[in-house]
Amino acid sequence: MPNETKIIKIPLASAAEGLALFGPQDKFLKLIEQQTEADIMSRDAEIMISGPLAEVESMEQLFTVLQQLFRGGYTPSERDIMYALDLAKTLQADQLLDLFKAELTSTFRGKPIRVKTIGQRHYVKMIKKMDVVFGIG
Repeated sequence: MPNETKIIKIPLASAAEGLALFGPQDKFLKLIEQQTEADIMSRDAEIMISGPLAEVESMEQLFTVLQQLFRGGYTPSERDIMYALDLAKTLQADQLLDLFKAELTSTFRGKPIRVKTIGQRHYVKMIKKMDVVFGIG
C-alpha cells in the first residue's frame, strides 16, 4: 500500500507552546511545510497532520520532540527546528532530547552551555574519554 495516508492530532498545552513550535508569524511552520508532503494545520489547541504515512510519522515525531523540549524549558531556534527536521526524516529526532538535557557547563552569568548537534555530542564524549583528541573542521 504505497499510497497509504494517515491523519494524526497532537494536543497543545498552551498558546505559548504553539508559538514556540510554529515560530513568530508561523516562520518555523512555513520552513517545515516546504520540506514535507504532509499537510500541517493548527486548530483549537491541537496540531493536525495529514498526508502520506511516512511523512506523517516523521512530522509526528518532529512535533512531539519539539513539544518535549519546550515543556522541558528549552525554546527551539530556527537552527534547532531545521536540525530536528533533518533528523525526523529518518525518525531520529528523539536523539535531540538527550542533546538538550546534557549541560556541559555554564557561562559566568549562569547561561547553560550545551552541544548543538549529535556530532558535537560525539566530539565532547571523545574529549572526556581520550587523552588527546583532534578536531578537524
